[in-house]
Amino acid sequence: MSKVLAMDPTVEMYWVPKLDRDLPENEQFRIKYSSLTARQEAEITDNQIRSITKAKLSEYKFAVSSADLKRCEICIKGWENFRYPENHPTKPKQDVPFSKDNIGLIPPNIRAEFVAFITKRDEIASPDEEGKDLGEAKTE
Repeated sequence: MSKVLAMDPTVEMYWVPKLDRDLPENEQFRIKYSSLTARQEAEITDNQIRSITKAKLSEYKFAVSSADLKRCEICIKGWENFRYPENHPTKPKQDVPFSKDNIGLIPPNIRAEFVAFITKRDEIASPDEEGKDLGEAKTE
């Protein structure tokens, strides 16, 4: 029987950034998330490419940052152990309530690490494996 099973986008899982993985579980910053469906990923990817045509010239711009933020807004369902800093003017050491607007309060390096995880960008092939399955170029 095949080991490939259907993905269930309603299943919620937890992800912990590398920075907190050595802490006890009850102290770790944990993001509750679900997977993107193929349709959601396709829409995000398609919308990140912008074509700008001027006269007869076309230029393409890639909105990678806004696409990554959209991935976070869709995938992130909550978090644990996320607090305002001690020096916050009105909410020192209080929990940051979960909302789509507050996703922007997650530090950029942690958001980038999370997006790399959900998009599998963190699984970069080693130089020895790069292009391994492409075969040789043939000329005629």
